[in-house]
Amino acid sequence: MSFLESMQRVVESDSQLQKLIEEVEQAASLVLLILTALQLGRAIAVKVVEEILNERGQAQEVECAECEKCKAKLESKGLLPREILTLIGWVKWKRRVRRCPNGCEGSQVAPSDEVIGLRAYQKTSLEVKWLGSALAIFVPFETAAVLLAMMTGVKVESKSIWLWVQKRGKMAKEELDTQLAALEAGELPEVELKDAALKTLSLLIGSDGVMVPFRPNGVKSKWLHWPVWENEPMEPSSWYSDVWSHFWGRWMTSLPGCGWKP
Repeated sequence: MSFLESMQRVVESDSQLQKLIEEVEQAASLVLLILTALQLGRAIAVKVVEEILNERGQAQEVECAECEKCKAKLESKGLLPREILTLIGWVKWKRRVRRCPNGCEGSQVAPSDEVIGLRAYQKTSLEVKWLGSALAIFVPFETAAVLLAMMTGVKVESKSIWLWVQKRGKMAKEELDTQLAALEAGELPEVELKDAALKTLSLLIGSDGVMVPFRPNGVKSKWLHWPVWENEPMEPSSWYSDVWSHFWGRWMTSLPGCGWKP
């Protein structure tokens, strides 16, 4: 049986998918149609991933691994269930598990888990952590959890996102410390590759476009209005004066008891 035939059989026999298909067909508005179709797409995606993981997890192993401690051949414990939270929802499947016949601690392994990059006891897939951590850069952790649920349907606690960010921050700090230690030891960092176009530039300036209004079309930024040079020419000295006055005024008004206004 081909994969498409197998998926068709799964869709036809799954009552939840059939219910979602009916809801999509009966949707009365575009908004309801889109939201229901999105739910259906996620549900089908879960079935596709589970079908593939079950097939891989139940495949016969070519070689039998050895226990790292006593070197005995690992014995099969049969097919054991596994589940993990992903961007498409909870994914559940079964895979072959082996363990040392001598009962060595930490000897239980699931070869198919290692192949797809899953660690023991891992409950959340990395893409969920990436998106949750990215949202936490711009909004508080509680808001990040709400936005994650709205965009993907995946519900996690704000504490979980906080822990993900802390872990990634710790890893980044350790990487920075390693690089600084190597620099102190005389090891220079690797030179970043530049394309030919960048090498010909005599000066390169980077900005985020929020705090510094690098907008040639006259659109207002968060802080300042960049002049339209073609239609509203302005002397550089005048513009610098306006910039200084603007930021000086914001700083002065932020001081306690200061009534100065720009």
